[in-house]
Amino acid sequence: MPTIKENLAWNTYNWKEDGDEWSKPWGNIERQWYQLILPKINKIVPTQTILEIAPGHGRCTKYLKELCKKLIIVDLNKNCIDYCKKIFSDDKKIEYFTNNGKDLKMIPSNSIDFIFSWDSFVHIEKKEIEEYAKEFYRVLKNGGYVFIHHSNLKNCKIKEPTKGWRAKSMDYKIFKKICEKNKLNVIRQELVNWNTKSTLTDCFSLFIKGRSNLKYSLIKNNNFMKEAEQIKNKPIEEIRKNPDYIKQDKITKKYLIKKYYKINSKIKELIEKLI
Repeated sequence: MPTIKENLAWNTYNWKEDGDEWSKPWGNIERQWYQLILPKINKIVPTQTILEIAPGHGRCTKYLKELCKKLIIVDLNKNCIDYCKKIFSDDKKIEYFTNNGKDLKMIPSNSIDFIFSWDSFVHIEKKEIEEYAKEFYRVLKNGGYVFIHHSNLKNCKIKEPTKGWRAKSMDYKIFKKICEKNKLNVIRQELVNWNTKSTLTDCFSLFIKGRSNLKYSLIKNNNFMKEAEQIKNKPIEEIRKNPDYIKQDKITKKYLIKKYYKINSKIKELIEKLI
């Protein structure tokens, strides 16, 4: 059962591959981002203000920062925040905070358009998720979205070894009830066999503050690791031709144009036409 104290151990983890070691079933984070993660949130981003919880060494941060005007990252581990400050030091749109592993008191109310967390809430138990849910409702703007990757282990009848140190007190049903208790409406939940043959240990939950008329869908994806293998073997040139890749690439270029070509508006307009 991962506790806040145990999650502080990431401060002493060697981070030899900066978190990309957990993207290896997909090949690397670039493949995982464009073929797995971005397609699940592409109707939400780009947006104004994104909050990322538990960025680690910034493997998703580097993509999220190009999809908003302001990015706030919060992590329990100071070493992770210090590392992100170092590698993203030239980007002034990012704000950095450490927290206590259960609240977001440094974030103003009604200020966030989208909350994102990947590969982290799987290590967070029910008690702390209940505290986070209260904060999600407080900091989100009305109509703001949340995408959280969390544990589904409590719902599993374990017939095989599982990996990844999943929270035992959490599953998709409990997570949904916690959201509903805090006036957050779950739109979609996908159960996946993360590094297992068939046991659906993980869940991706997408929910919103407001708009309770949106239809709920539950997906049980037993082919998740087979899809990872397909992504890993796909030529990178093919991945870079997909609509999500092209969309984010254009957003990144426009951001760079805005940042570095402020002096001569005619040059800026010409380059925007070229991309």
